[in-house]
Amino acid sequence: MRYLTIVMGDYNAKVGEGRTSEAIGPHGLGERNARGDDLENFAINNNLVVMNTWFKQPPRRLYTWKSPMDKPGKIVRNQIDFILVNKRFRNSCITVRTYPGADINSDHVPVVGVFKIRLKKLRKRTRQRYDLRKLKEPNIKQEVKLDLNNKIGIEQEIVKLEKSVQELKDKYLKPDKRKRKPLMTEEILELMEERRLNKGKAEEYRRIQKNIRRKIREAKDKEHKEKCDEIEFHQSRFDSFNVHRKVREVTGKYRKNGSGKLMDEDGNLIMSTEEKKKIWKIYL
Repeated sequence: MRYLTIVMGDYNAKVGEGRTSEAIGPHGLGERNARGDDLENFAINNNLVVMNTWFKQPPRRLYTWKSPMDKPGKIVRNQIDFILVNKRFRNSCITVRTYPGADINSDHVPVVGVFKIRLKKLRKRTRQRYDLRKLKEPNIKQEVKLDLNNKIGIEQEIVKLEKSVQELKDKYLKPDKRKRKPLMTEEILELMEERRLNKGKAEEYRRIQKNIRRKIREAKDKEHKEKCDEIEFHQSRFDSFNVHRKVREVTGKYRKNGSGKLMDEDGNLIMSTEEKKKIWKIYL
């Protein structure tokens, strides 16, 4: 197999501690279950290696799932999420570890694998050889000279045309840059950090999570109100074009067309001003 294959996800399988085959390494966690046997057979049949089990880590860097029943006096944590790679590229994986402190609002823990792949060196193409001695022949020399002059003249004109078109585009057709206001305010970011610090306290975590969702809803409502105010402003000035554009932004149906082209139902470009007016009337 020439390509690196990565198969990863939640298998709900426990392979347990100890090496049992070329697919399973010695650094698993806990005791094996039936799905752990299925995972091992799947790996063997497809020439895969379960990389989580090949790197020695402290237990807190091995578990990938924490039960809702997990408590300080009763730890219920398992290793059920795995990263598998094809056997040929197993040495490309430098390490696999979990990050239990990550604030992701899930009972699963992020599993991160680091890979270092050596790319195949490309062979240099054989250089085409030419018989330059033919240029000493008067007729060939003259033909080459004429062809070269003609081609250079055409290419220079093309370059000039492209440059002129680009200058006109930069001068007249550059789109306005509109920065989108971020919904994540400083207050929300501070609450998210507070949520991360209280990950071990279920009741406090839920309270902060509920507060974060409320703040995000308020930020969205504020953004929608600002857009509606803009629509009313354009409407008061009888600016139908911007009214239409803002309505489509709010409804999520707007896709900015950087070229400013207007097409009919068949996808044909409309050039006539009267035809453009007819199209706009359909949407107003």
